[in-house]
Amino acid sequence: MKNKKTNKKRYNSQAVKWGYLMILPVLLGLTVFYIIPFFQNIFYSFTDLNSFGAWKPIGLDNYRELLADDNFYMALKNTFTYTIFTVPLSIIISMTIANLLNKNIKGIGVYRTLYFLPAVTMPAAVAMIWKWIYNGQYGLLNQLIMKFG
Repeated sequence: MKNKKTNKKRYNSQAVKWGYLMILPVLLGLTVFYIIPFFQNIFYSFTDLNSFGAWKPIGLDNYRELLADDNFYMALKNTFTYTIFTVPLSIIISMTIANLLNKNIKGIGVYRTLYFLPAVTMPAAVAMIWKWIYNGQYGLLNQLIMKFG
């Protein structure tokens, strides 16, 4: 009886290790591309950073300058206007289209085809271009390699 508990505990420990191993790439990506830059931006907002990466601490001077700038208030107004009007409107339009494409109406197949056609044709066109580039007889890449011998 005691042996079964030990095996179960080892299995859970191994499962946890594998779980962490599986999320490690995503965790590293989030850390490198989101978390570190977020804290760097906060740090740099309290400094005077020049073009070559040298910085000196200046405290809240950047924020004082920001609050004194008229363009900041115009940008803030534009952001709120966009958020209040454009985002809800686009959600309403998207939900309406999704609802209409899900209804049982006459000719729904034609409407769905017309709606999704751009999403299907673009990858097909890209695939054809890559196939042309990599063609062994007359492809662009093959021609370029032949020019170099």
